[in-house]
Amino acid sequence: MSSGIAREATLALGLVALLLGSMWVATGLFPPMVVVESKSMMHEDEGSLGAIDPGDLVLVMNPDRADIVTFAE
Repeated sequence: MSSGIAREATLALGLVALLLGSMWVATGLFPPMVVVESKSMMHEDEGSLGAIDPGDLVLVMNPDRADIVTFAE
């Protein structure tokens, strides 16, 4: 019975490591995500598709790995 629990724990930890590792490879940073905490990001009472709301997880890219085009350009 304990070998089954150990197997499940190993599988779960392996999947978490695979997920974090793949996000690290894709973004070039660790940790690869942040949580939006500022109320200044709130646009309306209810969120909409494409808007960043408090509590959203955002993937952060290493600026050296991507061409960044700002709105000002």
